[in-house]
Amino acid sequence: MTTIKETNEANWDAPKAVAKKQYADAIQHMETAIWQEDGQRYLYEAKREGIDLQLEAIYRQRVAEARSEIKKRLDYQLAKETAVKNFEHNYMTRWIIDNVVKGITPEQEKASIAQCLGDLKAIAARQ
Repeated sequence: MTTIKETNEANWDAPKAVAKKQYADAIQHMETAIWQEDGQRYLYEAKREGIDLQLEAIYRQRVAEARSEIKKRLDYQLAKETAVKNFEHNYMTRWIIDNVVKGITPEQEKASIAQCLGDLKAIAARQ
């Protein structure tokens, strides 16, 4: 049989044990909260880095698109200048030839042909 003293001591120690258990649970809860907070920081940093990488990818894509568009425009300008230069060259050549041909009189043409034939006969005679 238990004595009154033992009962009083048990009644006195019971709230202490409950308080210790509550304090231990509270400490465990706080440690878990701190651990979760640290995890949230890492998660936040990881998400931030992910967003930074996405922004970097978008920036690089836009730079590549801008470069491509600039190259297309420069290629177009080069092709346009080349076409204009070729047209001007061909037109100028035709214009000079036409004016030279118009400037040759029939007598000059006959004399030139006769001179060429004479030169060809002289070359043929040497061989």
